[in-house]
Amino acid sequence: MTINTMAKGGWHREQMACFRKMERVIVAMQDPDMGMKLRNQRLLITVIPHAMTGRDIIDWLTQNYNICDEEALHVGGMLVRYGYVYPLKEPRSLVLRPDESPYRFQTPYFWTSTRWPASELDYAVYLAKKNIRKQGELMEYEKERYSLLHKRINHTWDFVVMQAREQLRASKQRRKADRIVLECQEQAYWLINRPPPGAHNVLDMGLERPNTFSSRVTLV
Repeated sequence: MTINTMAKGGWHREQMACFRKMERVIVAMQDPDMGMKLRNQRLLITVIPHAMTGRDIIDWLTQNYNICDEEALHVGGMLVRYGYVYPLKEPRSLVLRPDESPYRFQTPYFWTSTRWPASELDYAVYLAKKNIRKQGELMEYEKERYSLLHKRINHTWDFVVMQAREQLRASKQRRKADRIVLECQEQAYWLINRPPPGAHNVLDMGLERPNTFSSRVTLV
């Protein structure tokens, strides 16, 4: 039992160290002088401010860390998979596309390293809000989880619905671009903390090719 606990603790320390390293890259990417040049990106008819493209991310990484496009795509892909950058065009897919697809930096509140408890109540409010907004058109796995949560925390369901409606009411006071950004931010967080069936849980499986990230992206 002691050995298992120590192993788990060692894995957690290694994972957190890599999270911190990714966060230093993110901070560098947002540096006012040396960071990425953010600009407006059009999403259908809505203009999203302070965004960048997948191609922009790869170009910045290659130029600033002296790595090839393939390695930059891998590093940038990790930043997306672990929720430090999120997609605007296809928010259900945490993948970095090396094209003009728009992305934004995730707010530090949702950074993976914060590990604030993703409770059933929080997830229920998120699903209830999404269910109301989309008039019941949730993904199949979300419908199943919504139904399960309704049974499991039925005693607080009135509160769940009340919170969902209140958050939607507050959201309607925002500009459309801000609403889209908030929805994508939140969805990215829950895709990591409550991944769809069959998807890799990056928080449980550990870091894919951690040595590649550590050896190729040298941080001062």
